[in-house]
Amino acid sequence: TKCRGSRVIALLDAAVVYCGSPGVGSAQSANRRTENTVTSSLLEEVDASAYPPRSLADIVGHHASVVRLRSRFQNARHDVPVLLYGPSGVGKMTVARMYSKALLCDTARADRSIPCCECVSCRSFELAGSNNLDFYVLDASLHQDPTDLLRNLNVVPHGPRRVIIIENFDKAPPEFADALLKSMEEGDREDGDEKATETPRSIIVLAKDLEDVRNAGQSRCEVERLSPLSIEEAQKLCARAVAHYGIGLETRDAFDNLVVGSRGLPALISAAGIEIQGSPSVTGKRIRQVLRTDWGEPILFFWLRILGGVLTESQSQRADELQRDKLAVFSRHAVSALLSVLRTGRIDTLCEPALRFVEMTVFSEVFRALDDATGLGGSTPEELLSGLGKAFFYDRFGEDLEGIEFERLLRITLQRQIRGRQP
Repeated sequence: TKCRGSRVIALLDAAVVYCGSPGVGSAQSANRRTENTVTSSLLEEVDASAYPPRSLADIVGHHASVVRLRSRFQNARHDVPVLLYGPSGVGKMTVARMYSKALLCDTARADRSIPCCECVSCRSFELAGSNNLDFYVLDASLHQDPTDLLRNLNVVPHGPRRVIIIENFDKAPPEFADALLKSMEEGDREDGDEKATETPRSIIVLAKDLEDVRNAGQSRCEVERLSPLSIEEAQKLCARAVAHYGIGLETRDAFDNLVVGSRGLPALISAAGIEIQGSPSVTGKRIRQVLRTDWGEPILFFWLRILGGVLTESQSQRADELQRDKLAVFSRHAVSALLSVLRTGRIDTLCEPALRFVEMTVFSEVFRALDDATGLGGSTPEELLSGLGKAFFYDRFGEDLEGIEFERLLRITLQRQIRGRQP
């Protein structure tokens, strides 16, 4: 064929050697055998009682932050506010609640950072919406004025300390943020308040983006960044969730899909566990559906069709299932994956979970169609993809697009697709 000696075919051959043919081959199978052994060990040794976490000691991941929070109990240093920030679902509220639970535990114990989990205060944390005189959670994004904040800062607690968690502080209106910063600076209640008290209070602030939190707020807090879990940490937490929710996994592939598809976010693991709890035989396909990572193959079929490749009726139907409003996002991930596989010949290192479990043969079809559509054998991946965009428009619309970047071509392509102009 015209592209027999091209860079794409050479890389494709290397990928087939790595992945095996057909399906998953020697190297990848060896990796999966190792993963299966690890998975089996995790599922056998898991302590389901540690899920959901009952204390800071049960938290999976965030090791450095947890150690620093627990060290606060050694010198009773709880008056300095804590700012926890990180992506949605990373576990900020869980860490904040476990720290608060230990702070408010009524039972005397050797390690004050570990709550007894039996007293009235500890049991209240097992209940949804456990706001009370000692503990309160306030969503800063829902309040346009600081009235609720000031009122809750001034509440006299039932016990020796008042703990307030303020979530979405990076989305707080200016007046709300100003009131909290003033309270942090002054360290006491409003002047003239008859209920004013010197009872200690602890403030825990949660935010997604640190850059959206004022510098004045950052400087008054001990700042802790919570990052997504590593693969090993996600495996450990997924094993606990599987045991806790009584989930039967049909294959090890299902567990791998849960680990990778969770993106290291405990909230996604929990949400998936709740949706499939009690299921006796869960497949990898079902996990991908639950985690919304089942669009990997369809988006590659979509691009294969744009390239003029031949699709089976089933493949064409899957491409048509894609949500039109998500095509731009999916395509960016697909293009990134194509570049990565073109460079490395590997699919096990892809960052996007939806594309990690796509069969290599699907990538192979796209690569061959890419070569045929561009005629740029031996070119760099970037040149091939740019040639893809230009070839698509020259052939379909006859437009002069010389010098236009591929990213812009991608956007125009998707706009035309969404409007119903089929290739």
